[in-house]
Amino acid sequence: MTIVGVMEDGMGIPGRISVWSLVLGAALLLGCPAFAQELRTFPEELRSFWEPSLPCDGGEVSDRDSRFEITATQRLNYEEIEDVVSTELLTQSPHTWRIVTTSNVGSPDLQQPRIYVLQGNLLAVSDGQSARMYSRCK
Repeated sequence: MTIVGVMEDGMGIPGRISVWSLVLGAALLLGCPAFAQELRTFPEELRSFWEPSLPCDGGEVSDRDSRFEITATQRLNYEEIEDVVSTELLTQSPHTWRIVTTSNVGSPDLQQPRIYVLQGNLLAVSDGQSARMYSRCK
């Protein structure tokens, strides 16, 4: 007897519905952002210091508004801290993400979506109205 035959004989229609309900429920839970931690972090490839002009060093102290650091969960700007709300990989080549953050300067419910495009050590960031290029600091 095959596995299908055992399932048909042993479970019937109500049994199969229960199994599929469990499978569907597990898939929904795994797809939920609360269970997918990577959706609440900046991609590893972006974690660095970024500046629109070179040369710069990763560890140097800077008071320039244009320089920022990306950590696992935050984008640290000169006078602003942005926390990640969600990260979505849009394309693999070039690596492109839609990343939504909230700011410690603005309203807590104001979300800031941006598109990040990474090509080697160059990063383009767009808010939908303008784009800016950055270089990875060494």
